[in-house]
Parts: sequence; structure tokens; C-alpha cells
Amino acid sequence: MLAKKSQTDMLFKFIEFGFIFLVSMFIVGIHTNLDKTLLDPGDLTFYTLSHRFLYSPNCFVYVNKITKVSEPGTFDMERFTQENMNKCANNNNINLGAKLELFSADKKPEPLFFNKDLMLEYEAIGPISKDIEFVKKDFFILVREKNEIKPYNLRISVGWLK
Repeated sequence: MLAKKSQTDMLFKFIEFGFIFLVSMFIVGIHTNLDKTLLDPGDLTFYTLSHRFLYSPNCFVYVNKITKVSEPGTFDMERFTQENMNKCANNNNINLGAKLELFSADKKPEPLFFNKDLMLEYEAIGPISKDIEFVKKDFFILVREKNEIKPYNLRISVGWLK
């Protein structure tokens, strides 16, 4: 009877130590990966502006004229103008520049700029400068043009002083 009790106690101790080991490894894993999951402030600046371009009905997104419902991720080519770019990107940050480029298999409209001279400077020296943050990403979008929907790639480039 005594041998059976000690075997049971040892089994529970083994399970208890295994559980403590797994919980410890989980905590260590979270702690070592924490610095990799934190957002960079530059990412926040870029994604704030890029999501405005991609999803705001006040920018380039197609809005159904009858239902007044917007289709985020679908651009209206009639709204892809420099005037809309200036209204959409304006956030009272004079040190911010942005560039939007649309690409398709058969068409490449002129890029749109916000603070064009500043953006061209950021684009040229941003990757080598420590004072300038420059982020460029491509997105797949749909574009409505004369009742046709076509796939396009949208390249959003944003630069600003750190």
C-alpha cells in the first residue's frame, strides 16, 4: 500500500514539474519575442496615412452614387486626382511627403504627390539619411474606370523627418 502511494505521489510531482516547466518556457518565450512585436512609430505614421488613402471615402475610394456606400480597397479613377491627394494627405505636418503610383499591365497613370519637392528629396536621400524616415509598400487594389473594374498595384511611398 505504501509503495503504491509513493508511486502516485511521484507521478503527480512529475506532472507538476512538467506543468511548471511548460509555463516557464511560455513566459520566457513571450519575454524574448516582445521586442520583435512592438510597433515602430514609423509604421504608425505610414499606416495611418496609407489606410486613409485605401479606405477613406473622402479620398480615392469608390462610392456608389445611389446607395452612398463606399467600397474600401477599390479606387475610383475619376477621384484619383492631385486635388484629392492634397485634401486627403493634409495632416498639418509640413515635414511629410507622400507619393502614390498606380500600376497595371496596360496602364500607368502619372503619380500623385503630397509636398512633391520634399517627397522627391526624401525618396532620393531617405534610405541613406539618419534624419529621414522613408517607407514604401505595394498594395493590390481594384480600380473602377468607366463601369469596368480592373486590378492594379498601388505603391505608397511616405517620407518624413524623424
